[in-house]
Amino acid sequence: MLKIGFFLSLFLVIQGTCLAGFQNLVGELHKKNTTIKKEEYTLKQNENQIKAVESTTNLFLDGSATYREGRDASLFSFSSQETKSLSPSVSLGLPFSWGGVLKFTHEYTRQDISMWDAAYKTANGGDIAYLIENKLSYSQDLSRNVFGKSYRLNLESAELNYRAAQSQLDSVEETTLLELYSYYLNAKLSKTMLGLNRESLDRSRVRKKLIEKRYKDGIAIRADYFRVGSSYLVSEELLENSKTEFEQTLNELSMLVERDVLGEEIAHFDENFKELTIEPKKDFNQNKNYQILKKRLSALESEVEALDFQDNPDVKLSFEYSRGAIDNNYSDAFSDAQSDSTYDSKAVVLSFNVPFGESSSEITRVNKNIEAQKVKLSLTDLQKDLHLKNDQLYREFKSSHQNIQSAQRRLDLGKKVLKEQTKRYERGQVDLDQVLNAEDELLGAEKSYFQYIAKYQLVAAQIALLHGEINDYLKDYNE
Repeated sequence: MLKIGFFLSLFLVIQGTCLAGFQNLVGELHKKNTTIKKEEYTLKQNENQIKAVESTTNLFLDGSATYREGRDASLFSFSSQETKSLSPSVSLGLPFSWGGVLKFTHEYTRQDISMWDAAYKTANGGDIAYLIENKLSYSQDLSRNVFGKSYRLNLESAELNYRAAQSQLDSVEETTLLELYSYYLNAKLSKTMLGLNRESLDRSRVRKKLIEKRYKDGIAIRADYFRVGSSYLVSEELLENSKTEFEQTLNELSMLVERDVLGEEIAHFDENFKELTIEPKKDFNQNKNYQILKKRLSALESEVEALDFQDNPDVKLSFEYSRGAIDNNYSDAFSDAQSDSTYDSKAVVLSFNVPFGESSSEITRVNKNIEAQKVKLSLTDLQKDLHLKNDQLYREFKSSHQNIQSAQRRLDLGKKVLKEQTKRYERGQVDLDQVLNAEDELLGAEKSYFQYIAKYQLVAAQIALLHGEINDYLKDYNE
């Protein structure tokens, strides 16, 4: 429930069917609303961005095959010989988040040396020579992803963007929920007005029959006969207008949940009123728009820091160990490559790449910095707006509460006045206009009373939305 102090009992009589109706509308809204669906797809895209960063440490397999014809030096001399060779190779590699790559490579070369001079062939004198080489290497990034700094920043940025997208989805769901609630309150108020106008028409009908009888009996004057007829027509017009307004509010609800909402699903306001207690608070950390900007700012800062590393020279240090063998027989060459250390070799390789001029990553970093500054300004503006909105809503909440109390007293007095004026008219102590005025005042007081309650209830929900708590507020909503 609301942390801002809603000790809630939502001033309405519980009606099981209507309660289920509103909660069903909430469920249908989440399933069908296209705006919410779009944000869900956006969230999925951001989830895939996290997977994309994590996939950079996945095991990989690569390979190549090279066919070559030309004059090559003999395996055993520097003399150039006509050679045909086929060299397929396959590698299995495992990258690490700290910037290292462990790789095993197997390379097989088949050389056609049939056109070589006999003096330069292998000792066995065959026309085919096989070269087998197995290599184990480890490469470490010493600049852009040293100790996995770049990887961690990219992953952190992706996760923060995901959380910002989650907050965006929550914000859309909450805003749409408030929209549904507002439409539902309008429909509820319209249904209540419809009932009030129907009751007023019933009273007008009874009054009309009474005046007509009194007129026939010669008790009522002719002017009262016409006046009560006119009043009855006005009541009929008000009833028809309220029917039209109720249909319009149902149409609004139907468009939002994308199905026909029936009048039976809407409750009506009851005269019983129970107060809500709201303690003002200035903490907006749970406000979804505030969370979106905070998370987006953090993500941009991580992206900028990661791009800083991309501007560094690309420096890598590699260690390689290989073992190979050469023979006219493939199986012998393969076997020797596993056990014979004759052709073993070790290597340490330092490579670097130094970019000159303004790189694309530097331009991107500048743009990200600008975007971060814009988000900071938006965050400052939002905090001001939230404080102003909170104060305004709290004033409206207090004002609505005072108006409800005033309208409630007017309502009680209006009923007594109409009852008393009707009795006095029947005794001939007042004219008909005074009775009709009492009727109009009662109807006006009833409408004002329920309008204030609807306003009071809506403002309470708007305060809940402001503090990111509207889901809890409406979760246990009772009619």
